Amino acid sequence: MAYSPEQILHVWRRQANVCTRLGSPLYERLLSDLAQDIAEGGAFWRLLEDWDGELDNSALPLRVAGALHYLALKGDAPELAALFPSCGGTRDDDKLQDAARTTLTRSEDRIRPFLARPPQTNEVARSGILLGGFLEAARLSSLKLRPREVGSSAGLNQCWDLFNYEIAGQRWGQQPSELVLRPEWHGGLPALQQRVSVASRGGCDLDPLDIRDPDVRLRLQAYVWPDQELRLANLRAALKIALTTDVRVEQEAASRWTRRQLADRPSGECIVIYHSIVRQYFPPDEGAAFDGAIAEAGATATPDRPVAWLRVEQEKFEKPIELRLTMWPDGKDRLLAHAHPHGAVVNWFG
Repeated sequence: MAYSPEQILHVWRRQANVCTRLGSPLYERLLSDLAQDIAEGGAFWRLLEDWDGELDNSALPLRVAGALHYLALKGDAPELAALFPSCGGTRDDDKLQDAARTTLTRSEDRIRPFLARPPQTNEVARSGILLGGFLEAARLSSLKLRPREVGSSAGLNQCWDLFNYEIAGQRWGQQPSELVLRPEWHGGLPALQQRVSVASRGGCDLDPLDIRDPDVRLRLQAYVWPDQELRLANLRAALKIALTTDVRVEQEAASRWTRRQLADRPSGECIVIYHSIVRQYFPPDEGAAFDGAIAEAGATATPDRPVAWLRVEQEKFEKPIELRLTMWPDGKDRLLAHAHPHGAVVNWFG
């Protein structure tokens, strides 16, 4: 089912407002300009008029913006590169719309493939949110952790224990790291004195990305917003770390892969199924199957084979991003924090 311009414009303008709230005035202006083009039946409406994917949670505007940023980073959209700080350019709002139209006219066949896949940001600053949950799982279980990431994409957040963190003037890190995450922290502190032993790591994704491919690394950078240079620097540092780490991402549906991982959990380790801003992309049947796999494993958990479910998710679009940890065998669900979706701010309750 194709959508009307009004339906497309609703999600487009909503995303532009989100970009304002999340500190990207460049993307707010770019998406607003593209909304005007869509409303006028211009080139971007013709790009989207036959799009028939799920609309509300598909991040369609960010798919288009990611394609434009990719071409700019690659050197194939010089008009946009000249306006994007990520490419060494200088922002000039008055030139954005014409530059975007020129890029579309020249490269529509290269932009269309981006419409078929959701953004894979690998937002490594979300590890600054997840850290408190991992520390809590290690504290409560007193065991090695066996973290398994759902929706792992390129697997960068599998390296969370190899990053360093500065939280409210205190530091956590078990070895020196090229990446230091410094979220703005409110509330109490997680168990920063807790040391963590990671027995093994792994992840799954329907569309895993191999970071050994230079074009894949460029695509990951393209999903970072062009005027958010700290996010881009964090991503590039995490890529260096992941390239030297045994990061594995298997291509499989979340529910099937999770069921396999939970069935094969050794004694003396706490398996942690975790994900961040992934659940919104699950079809209803897949979400139910995934929840069921975790609940069934939780029912068989014991103190020497516990199960932890750690997630950074948003229940509804206007609701806060939550960090939650459910541990079995006690089955207790813990709301640990609210957070900025890119990990910039954490309000800790745990």
